[in-house]
Amino acid sequence: GARGGARATPSRAGLGGLGGGLVVSGRSASFSGVSASSSSSSAANVANVDVAPPSSGSSATPTSTPPKPDNGKNVVIVGAGVGGLCMAGRLRREGYAVTLLERGTRAGGRMTSAETPKGYRFDTGPSLLLFPDKYREAFEALGRDIKDYVDIVRVCPPYRIHYGEDHTSVDLSYDCEEMRATCESIEPGSSRSYFRWLSAAKASLDLGVK
Repeated sequence: GARGGARATPSRAGLGGLGGGLVVSGRSASFSGVSASSSSSSAANVANVDVAPPSSGSSATPTSTPPKPDNGKNVVIVGAGVGGLCMAGRLRREGYAVTLLERGTRAGGRMTSAETPKGYRFDTGPSLLLFPDKYREAFEALGRDIKDYVDIVRVCPPYRIHYGEDHTSVDLSYDCEEMRATCESIEPGSSRSYFRWLSAAKASLDLGVK
């Protein structure tokens, strides 16, 4: 298979489920300035979200806005995936009382992993971390520094394509000139098509993240 991008690994905080996130499984935990306790029912796990001060060993982001006082309003969020967790934290810091509902036994949505008895870990959802700046912004919005929870390691090469017929492989590169040479070595003239496609893909990406 092909792998690329950036890889996120749990860091000093050692939290699970979200690769440095929150596991909702009937016990208290913390995630980026948010504390949660959960209780399971036949329908769902319920996490009552509250703002917590930075835990020992972590650093608050100096430029982050302090939490606002309670505004007396209640919000229910269905789904404790990445989006649900981030929104719960953001709303709680805005003064809302937040209840987070999750049907599974773990928070984090698709971002989880399985480990064998011998210690091998396999990603069961996304294996790449795209848009690391978006994750940094999310942690900052919750008053935390992502570096206290996640080590983001740049993968090089970002992508490797394996061909089964002759067991050869092709590495994609961050460097445009290297990619031009790679394309031309496979099919003369193909680099023009590759960079046209890359330009169109970037335009779509820019439109999608606006």
